[in-house]
Amino acid sequence: MKIARIAYIMMAAMALCCGCDENDSAFTLTDESSTPYEADIRYIYIDDLSILKVKSDSVTAVYSNSPEIRLNVDADMTKIAPRFGLTKGAKIYMVDADNKVIGDADKVARDFSNGGQKYMVESANGQSHKIYTLSFNCNETSTQYHFNYVELNDPVKKPQYYTFSELDKNGEYLFGWCTANGGFGIAKSSSLPFDFPTYPCRGIENGPDTLGVALTTRLTGAFGKMMKMPLAAGNFFMGEFNIATALKNPRASTHFGIPFDKKPIQLRGWMSYQPSDKFQNEKSLALYLDANGNETTEAEGNVAYPDSCDIYAVLYRNVDDEGNPYYLDGDNVPYSEYIVGKASLSGELKAGTNGEWRYFELDFDYDNFAMKFDKEVLAANGYSFAFVASSSAQGGFFRGAIGSTLKIDEIEVVCEK
Repeated sequence: MKIARIAYIMMAAMALCCGCDENDSAFTLTDESSTPYEADIRYIYIDDLSILKVKSDSVTAVYSNSPEIRLNVDADMTKIAPRFGLTKGAKIYMVDADNKVIGDADKVARDFSNGGQKYMVESANGQSHKIYTLSFNCNETSTQYHFNYVELNDPVKKPQYYTFSELDKNGEYLFGWCTANGGFGIAKSSSLPFDFPTYPCRGIENGPDTLGVALTTRLTGAFGKMMKMPLAAGNFFMGEFNIATALKNPRASTHFGIPFDKKPIQLRGWMSYQPSDKFQNEKSLALYLDANGNETTEAEGNVAYPDSCDIYAVLYRNVDDEGNPYYLDGDNVPYSEYIVGKASLSGELKAGTNGEWRYFELDFDYDNFAMKFDKEVLAANGYSFAFVASSSAQGGFFRGAIGSTLKIDEIEVVCEK
């Protein structure tokens, strides 16, 4: 295919998904599963280990149209030559700022110092194309989160939902927050942005530029019920969300955490929580408590089953004993052997604040974990930090009260000096 034709098709290609690490391509990370129509980057390889903040990022699995790799603060970003693992038979090209294809891309050095660079992948049969923007981030670790930078994932196409990014005091991009809004969009694509589980709200201070994050447990409609996922809790976290596996294994699709080079000692901020009394389980049945405190589906004479929210933060090893990349997900986060410290919201605040803002301070516990904190591991960027919030604590198991709403604002991680 001629370069001019590639450029033309590329400009008509599907718009980028602007949410955090979300991808509407249902691929798995094996070449055997690929078809001639797939045009995916599956892995990015960085051969110069000296520039990487986390050495295991030399091989990065790609779950997004906008992958980002973290580098050392003093890394030279002007000449980075990534290698790409593609779906079988696919080809990759560099794209310039004017959306023109400018040549083959594999192992070609580009200047990333002024932001991300675009690439186009062409499928084996030449009939499918996908645009990616690869970025490298060498910013200092952020410990204060304000949630004021919000935008729609797509200004035109549905599903439309809000995405959140964290900026520094100079307005420079630090990282993007993750939600499962993309997964909800599969089930209810026609929903308005404020009807998704995670959306912006008024923060604790007055003023047009002071926003918070609202998380609401929602029904997922007929499609979600058919898939035995009848509800979606509002969630908000650091890390990645792999939308490609969201229907098969939703809890494993949430990858919690980003590399962190400080030891957190306290998590503090503002929250409000108003639980709903419309609690349902994974079978979409309303739940109540009988006189003995046991679950029942009988409403008459029984008490509504209580919902609760969840806010916690964890510090964990991001490389396993064999040297492989490791991350927490919705399945292993309660018990992972690689957790070294954790701060969790109290039971009183989890139960609700009658919708009123409350300030909280949560100390990190480093004593009740088998793996102990190690300063040498910290110095080698061997830890990742994750902040997680959910409007229904059991939402990962599709249990929660429809309408339960958690709001958060001005979160800060106090770290050891």
